[in-house]
Amino acid sequence: LIVLVVRTLRPAWRSRPGRGLWLATLLVGVGAIALPFAPGAEVFGLAPLPGRVVALLLLIVAAYVLAAELTKRMFYRHVKGAEGPALAS
Repeated sequence: LIVLVVRTLRPAWRSRPGRGLWLATLLVGVGAIALPFAPGAEVFGLAPLPGRVVALLLLIVAAYVLAAELTKRMFYRHVKGAEGPALAS
């Protein structure tokens, strides 16, 4: 998810990602969640997580995304006068 945050100067929720990036992010997320339920997962020692752990992980990810968004905002305020292709809007 962080890829969706750091790819743009604007807030992530105001900038639509390209179809390929959105699809890749979605597939990786769904794949990571589905992996413990896949056939042969027990061979690698994978097991589904309890619901409370999943809820805690979602909270941690949300906090990480929020921290990345706030850090990005502070960074771009700091370098506001800088020029270059990476900072063009």
